[in-house]
Amino acid sequence: MWGSQHIERLWTALRARIQDELGAAMVEYTVIAAALAIAVIGGLSFLGGAVGGSFTDVVINAPLAQADYGVNPHACKLGGWEYQYRADTSGFNNQGDCMQYANTGK
Repeated sequence: MWGSQHIERLWTALRARIQDELGAAMVEYTVIAAALAIAVIGGLSFLGGAVGGSFTDVVINAPLAQADYGVNPHACKLGGWEYQYRADTSGFNNQGDCMQYANTGK
């Protein structure tokens, strides 16, 4: 028959096994995370010059900022001109009208 001592011993053994497995899993995940961090750092170190050069090219070759007339030229495309307005709250007749205002303010 099962007495309270047997149940207590079984419960203690079960709890110890679960804690051992959780500890082992935590160690495994820590090793995986460390290996991943080393791989990322190594990859960035290896590619660092190439990636840095790409960002430099983007900054150097970026177009100068256009004057802001309150309308984004990209917002005029694909029918967006219908929802854009001039500073005087008048609308646009077509996409070209919207693009011209976005680029020149006229």
